[in-house]
Amino acid sequence: MILNPNCSEEVFKLEGTLEEIKREILKMLDIVAEEYASPSGKIPAEIKKMKKVIKNLKSLEELRDICFPFTCNYATYFNPIPKENTVEVATCNNHVWDDVNRKSIFGDSGEEYHRISRVKYYNILKGCDKYLVLKRDYDEKPKYLILEPIDGIFPPEFTSIDYVEVRNLGNYYQVILDSYEHGYKKIKAKKASKELNERLITKYILPKEI
Repeated sequence: MILNPNCSEEVFKLEGTLEEIKREILKMLDIVAEEYASPSGKIPAEIKKMKKVIKNLKSLEELRDICFPFTCNYATYFNPIPKENTVEVATCNNHVWDDVNRKSIFGDSGEEYHRISRVKYYNILKGCDKYLVLKRDYDEKPKYLILEPIDGIFPPEFTSIDYVEVRNLGNYYQVILDSYEHGYKKIKAKKASKELNERLITKYILPKEI
């Protein structure tokens, strides 16, 4: 999991119909697959699986929930803008995207990457199957976020590690675990109720029961 900027972020946008944009994203997957293929030419299973997901997309909006965790250094995220027939892409420049029909997004690539991806990195202070208590360590004033899973429970891996990526996707939060030890997993979550926040955190001091 990348926690510190290393200047390898890259951002660009794809324009066109759904099928045209899907075609360019499939090119991206082909580029990564060629780089990661085994000596015999075998493509990693996770890339093959993702190609099926992209081919079956019915709308640009579905791209908002999709992540390519296997791109080098930085994962790849998408920010669809259906009204403009556009998808903004936050990815990594360690791959050569020259064959992809893309347009530049001007500005600081690091800032634009995080704007598009909506990713923030949190330290897990407490975790169980019902909620995660998270803290952003690098803020001058500590910021806490308590999340509850929308469907099911938080897998044990989420509650036994130090950091997770959290994406605020409007109607829900997407919690992402991307580690060498546990692999790539994601789950939908919601912000905890006001009552739970008040019980667990008071003036940025964690109660003893946590």
